[in-house]
Amino acid sequence: MAASVGLAAVPSQAQVALVIGNSAYTALPTLPACEMSANLATAALTRAGFRVSKQLNPSNARMGAAIAALGDDVAASPAIPAVIYICGYVAAYADRLFLLPVESKLERDTDVLTQGIVARLLMSSAMAAPNGATLVLMDVAPRPGTDMAAVGAMVRPTDLAHVGFAAAEISPTGDQIAAPMATALADMLRAGTVELVAALAQLPTNPGLAKARLLAVRPPANASWLLGKPLPPPNPMISGSGPAVVVPTSIPARPLAELNQADRRRLQLALQRLGYFQGHVTGRFGADTEAAIRLMQRESGAQATGQLTVDQTARLLDH
Repeated sequence: MAASVGLAAVPSQAQVALVIGNSAYTALPTLPACEMSANLATAALTRAGFRVSKQLNPSNARMGAAIAALGDDVAASPAIPAVIYICGYVAAYADRLFLLPVESKLERDTDVLTQGIVARLLMSSAMAAPNGATLVLMDVAPRPGTDMAAVGAMVRPTDLAHVGFAAAEISPTGDQIAAPMATALADMLRAGTVELVAALAQLPTNPGLAKARLLAVRPPANASWLLGKPLPPPNPMISGSGPAVVVPTSIPARPLAELNQADRRRLQLALQRLGYFQGHVTGRFGADTEAAIRLMQRESGAQATGQLTVDQTARLLDH
């Protein structure tokens, strides 16, 4: 499930991140850009408030342990946002993608089974946060003979409810500058508020990726906030003689029937930004809008009637 995609607020817990830069390979050309990229990603994530575990040139065991530890962190606090960034070589074998630690020495294709780390472990760790937005980014260089289509194949549709994924190819012979996905991550975090569906949709236009080969861009199925909060928390019910509800004073508390078409368009746009409404924004409410409202209500713990209450309308218009 995505990070608080309904009307509830994201819990104010510290975000976590894992950054792995593999550059000093012993049996493959070195990747200087990966160390620089790991430093760039770590600095950008730290400034954005993430608690970062940075691993430079870890062994196979340390690399696997770091990925597992990130999974433990998000499983312990399943609503927190998380980022995984990795830069290094990859290899494909038997329709699976493997991350290659720096000491990898693959004399036979089957050696990857013992010396590599299955890349889907990244997605498994990300999926340990059933309610938290998670972003998995990779800058990868292919081991000779690797079909880079395997990068996209590492992600299954079931992974994508709340996990965003993107990968770009780098070259060992390139300049010793930060890799494209690390640069894009730093640009993304400068915005202060990051919703993964929108952020990943903008990746192809990022200047850092202009000359890069994008291998995969997979946004989550649901709106997921990596930074920032989608909506304020629900207003508490007022105890007393009736079920009155406090609504924001900046928005008039009006029933849906009293709203004009412009306000109805704003409601559809808000539902669209939250990842619920997939139809055309016309201001006319049909079955698709009702279904979006019902899904939003269900995920926010409200009664799923498909009809907006006064306070739900007000908070959506304020979004």
